[in-house]
Order: sequence, then structure tokens, then C-alpha cells
Amino acid sequence: MCNMIKTTCIQSYQELFDLYEPNNGLSLLEIPALESGDEFEVIRQLEDYMFALTDACLNKADSTPASSSDVDNLIKDVQEAIQTPLINYTITEKPQDRFGDRVDALDLNFAPKLREKHNARKEWVYEDISRIPGIFFQDDYQRELGIDPRTQLISIYRNPYSYEIHNLEFPDWEVRGDLGVPPSCSLDDTVVEFIDTEEKIMDLIARLKSFRCISVSVIQHSYRSYLGYCSMIMISSGEIDYAIDAIATHNSCWKLNDLFTNPSIVKVMFNAGDQLLWLQRDFGVFMVNLFDVQMALKLLDEKQTSFSDVLMNRMNEYINMRFRRADWRTRPLTAGMLRFARQTAHSTLYLSSMVIEQLQNESEKHINRVGDGRVGDGQIVETLAACNELCLETYHKPVQTYETGESTIAELGQIFQPVQKMLFLSLYYWRDVVARELDESVQYVLPLLPLLKVAHAVPKTKEELRRLLSPLSATAEQRLDRLFSIVESCRSEKLVEKNA
Repeated sequence: MCNMIKTTCIQSYQELFDLYEPNNGLSLLEIPALESGDEFEVIRQLEDYMFALTDACLNKADSTPASSSDVDNLIKDVQEAIQTPLINYTITEKPQDRFGDRVDALDLNFAPKLREKHNARKEWVYEDISRIPGIFFQDDYQRELGIDPRTQLISIYRNPYSYEIHNLEFPDWEVRGDLGVPPSCSLDDTVVEFIDTEEKIMDLIARLKSFRCISVSVIQHSYRSYLGYCSMIMISSGEIDYAIDAIATHNSCWKLNDLFTNPSIVKVMFNAGDQLLWLQRDFGVFMVNLFDVQMALKLLDEKQTSFSDVLMNRMNEYINMRFRRADWRTRPLTAGMLRFARQTAHSTLYLSSMVIEQLQNESEKHINRVGDGRVGDGQIVETLAACNELCLETYHKPVQTYETGESTIAELGQIFQPVQKMLFLSLYYWRDVVARELDESVQYVLPLLPLLKVAHAVPKTKEELRRLLSPLSATAEQRLDRLFSIVESCRSEKLVEKNA
């Protein structure tokens, strides 16, 4: 019942979003754990917009009826006042078509794209591991082998840097929390450099090798791609923010592996999990010696751990999380997009200093001995160890089956009649197959909300189907006959059962 109520509420918000931004590329029902974390910011900001607009309209209620242009200006003023940019996916070009090593969405297997094992302490030999049940392995070993916790199937390779990560020795300065983060500097007072060629990437790597600590943030585009791909890689030294155009330099970004696997440099990230996997998927880039600010906060039992909340609470800095859903294929970046991208790396660096200080204070209460005999900061070592366990995870491609469709029904709290369930599962599987073939996201092909509407209604005519799916993507429009044939087939199955 709780899942059904949550789904109904999210559906209402989705309909409001679609009225406000008809081409927003957002499918709220398909955002994991929407009720917590940074993703919830999209709902909070929609509420801000609605209440602000309502208030503005009420204030003008006693005036002479406004013209349509006055209404348009009013809406524009409110949007600017609450910093709510319109998100539109209007670009038709697919940059991934130009990538030299594009990942094939149709092939469910994935082999690591590591070209050169930089900073190696042990030679890596590719091991062709079959996809076999992994239920007999310990949890920590499951991470290393890339076992999918949902299907309990082993991925086809072991992390190439598992030896380096398992045998990582933290230097004294890192154990003490002395990462060499420069004094806090505002975004406006910090230089930003754009990296859009292989030569600039090589120069950047050479420059950053002398730093103890850098912050890293990865932004991907996923709406017009099945697997998604990295669009921007942000790096900050505190002195300079570097904006790497990961689309323009896609075929050269693998060289960043030299920097990111350097054990002498601490890489600071916020909620690194998915970002690490994106780097593996697109470039064969891995990570050694990571400090994840969000993981540290969770180990400190902090209640608010979303980036927007932490940034506001600790630095009194607002970040517009709406830009997380922007079209990151856009070039050049808008001013708002660039500011958002810089904040994700620049501000994370300074947050790490605050959190490390908190870890040090905790360790003063409970001094622990470090394994090699040194007396160190136990909380910091514990956090670093947990963060580097994240680095062991390996990328595997998503697998959608009728079984995952069944799980989705349960998560959404849906109660279906047999024919409705059959239709939902058929459409759920159909959109995945088409999305893989065309390298589109399932949200673009057929979002979950209209899919649910069709499953509940079991439309009798093609016109009714079109209305339920509106607005249709170009892909769904071109395949409307096929979609209707699926509906008719499911309804026919019901008639056969009745007549049996």
C-alpha cells in the first residue's frame, strides 16, 4: 500500500512537470530512492516554482485582467526569481556516433577497456570469467568480481587494480588528514580552464601530479543513450577548476587513468559510486586512493548527506540541482550549467577539509592503532578503507527481463489484473529491446508513467493508445502500430482464457 501511495504522488508531480516542461526528459518513477538525496531537489524546486507563481498571480488578482503577454512575462519573472531554468531536450545530434570505442548496448557482456595499466604494482592479465551464480562468495569478494546483487551473476572480469587497492598504503600525511587543500576560495575568484584536446589533457595530468589532493566530478548524459556516456569531467585543485569536455576528448580521456590510479594523490569525490563505473565503462579509467565525502558523512552518522543539503548546511552555498537533469550535450555550456559543474568539484574539495576535521575530532575520543604500528587517526583510516572498497567495483551492463519487470511492479505497488500485468511486462520488455537497438534511453522510448496508464486502460483503439502515450517520442510514434499489436495480443490472450 505504501508503495502504491508513493507512486500515485510521484505520478501527480510528473504530470505537473510535463505541463511546465513538455520536453523535460524526466521520468520521476524511474529515479531510484527519489524520496531521499539530491534527486528529491527536482520536486522541491517544482514546489517552489508553483507556490511562487501562485503567490504572484494572487497579488495581481485585483488588477485589470492581464493579456497573454503579461502572463508570459509574469511566468518568466517568477522563473528567474527562484532560479528555475527550463530543461529542454531539443538537440537531435548523437555525439556517441563519433566515438571510436562506443560501447555496444546490444551485447550484454562487457570487457574492461583498460589500454595501459598505469601505476601498476602487479601485471594484469585479462581473465575471461563466465557469468555463473555468485551466491557462494563473501560480500567483499563480490564487489571485486562485479557480482550483480540483483541477479547474483558474476560479471566477466575482475577489477584490474584489485591488487593495488587491496595493498594500498596510506602515507602519514594522509592518515593525519593533511591533504594540502588550499584556503577556501569562492567560485567567482577561481580560474576555470577548459580542456578540449588531447594535448591539454596531457598537460593537465603533468601539472596535477605534484598535488596531494584533487577533487573529481563526472557528469553524464543518459536521456538519448541507452547506457549513457560521460559528458563532462570536472577536476579542481582548489587553485584552478578544470572543465574537461569528455565528448570532444572522448578518445583521449583514457589517459586520465595515469592520474586517477596514482596512489600518491587523494581523489576527493561526492557519492562516487556511479561516477567510478561511468569512467570504467567509457574510458577504462579506474581509481586508486579515494576519499568519498558522502561516505564519510554516513560513517559519522550524519542525517543529511545529499550534496545540496551538505553544501548549504556547511558552506551556506546554494546549488541548483535542476542542472543535474540538463542536456549535457549542449556546447558551449550555459552559464548556469558551467556553474553547477564547477560546484560539484570545487566545493567538494573544501567540504572534504571540513569532514576530515570532524573525523579527527571523533578520533581524539577513540584513538585507534593503525595496522603497521603507527598511531594514527582511526576514523580517517576507517573511512579511507571504506572508500577504496568502492574502487573495487566493476562495471556491468544492465539486464532487463520479465523478472525485473515483476520487481518493478512490486516496487511501484501496482495491483494488476492478469491481462494488465501481461501488457505491462510486454511493453516493459519491448521498450528495453528498442532502446538497445537504437541506443536511446528507455525513458525516451516509453516513460514509465504512460506505460502504466496503457497497462491499466488496455486501450481498445489506436487513437486511445495515442492519447495515453501523449506526448509520444519519435520512436514510439514510428512504432505505434507495433505497440497497438502488443495491446491487442494481450487482450486476445484474455479472451482465449475466458473461452477456455
